[in-house]
Amino acid sequence: MSKAFPTASAPHLPHARPVSWVMSQVLLALLPGAAATLFYRGPGVL
Repeated sequence: MSKAFPTASAPHLPHARPVSWVMSQVLLALLPGAAATLFYRGPGVL
């Protein structure tokens, strides 16, 4: 005897956004930290 479990999509993913949009948001979030690192440590970190 086998029972099938009902499945549904994850509730924390309400909108399907392209990966390129998500990665652009990640890069925007990294900019302040990169700017602060360049300011305090100089261009030698590049």
